[in-house]
Amino acid sequence: MMRPTQVYRVDGATLTRLENDAPLWQLDLSAVSSVSYAQTSVSGVTSRYLQLEAEGQTRRLSQTGAPSGPGDDFTTLITTVLRALHAARPEIQIGWGIRGRARVVMFVLGVLCLLVGIGLPVAAIASGVSSDRFAAAALPSLLLLALGVVFSWANRPWEPLPTMPLSQLIATLDTPTNDS
Repeated sequence: MMRPTQVYRVDGATLTRLENDAPLWQLDLSAVSSVSYAQTSVSGVTSRYLQLEAEGQTRRLSQTGAPSGPGDDFTTLITTVLRALHAARPEIQIGWGIRGRARVVMFVLGVLCLLVGIGLPVAAIASGVSSDRFAAAALPSLLLLALGVVFSWANRPWEPLPTMPLSQLIATLDTPTNDS
């Protein structure tokens, strides 16, 4: 089921979400204390979101669908919001990556991969399997260990997100890619 098109307006340092041409909510970009951006792709479906936090409000602009690039509506929207935010708060850094519950879930998945990657060879040794079967289980175990290290290390919930200047993300979003 598709969501109806969402309409946003950026006027100076104010971001407004409109519904039926009436403001649904407004966010003062000069009051933003935290901003983050994440993009993930799985099986040809890309999810992107820009999360803004200001004065107890959290607003998330998100899109899930086919991969897209510079010039698409969502990229234009978030680039416009980031430019307005940069004008209002030039010193603010943007966090890069998933956060909140999604980050904890990715961390837990990484730990589970690590445990299974360690557990398979231990179980094989304990059950006395032949060296042929043990060798066959080695590659999946190594892959699970590698995935576990990558997912758990990259998504440590107690660590802050890596940050970058807003101008750097704006430039990245403006750059054409080979697949768009």
